[in-house]
Amino acid sequence: MTCVGEECKKEVTLNYTGGSITSTRGTLEAIFKADFLPSACEGDTKEISRKEYPMVRVIGDAATNVPASVFSVTSYPKTPSSFASGGKPIMVSADGGWWTARQTGDIQALVSFLCSNLEALENVLVIQSPSGAKYGPYTPQ
Repeated sequence: MTCVGEECKKEVTLNYTGGSITSTRGTLEAIFKADFLPSACEGDTKEISRKEYPMVRVIGDAATNVPASVFSVTSYPKTPSSFASGGKPIMVSADGGWWTARQTGDIQALVSFLCSNLEALENVLVIQSPSGAKYGPYTPQ
């Protein structure tokens, strides 16, 4: 689905191992195929297992054992919320234009993510880091 009007101006965060990239939906659709972008309802479910451990409620009381358990947690796409977590500003070039995005984590993690997902690219992509270093071009496959 291609965004239209105000929907294209809404921020979207694409999380990957080691970081994330945040920009407007229109910018990310110029880079990635629309079906690759996260839906607000698409959660990432992880299974958590907790070992048995002793717990003391009041100092001096006897310890009681908390049994082992396994449970699932679902994380939904979100944008960073603290003042310091907005990420570094980067420039991305796709479809003949340059746009801004914010990137968290190491730039090498972003490059690794892109190289692992070349089939999801919509257009040839070049990235410019905050220091001015250019990465790419990454060509759709």
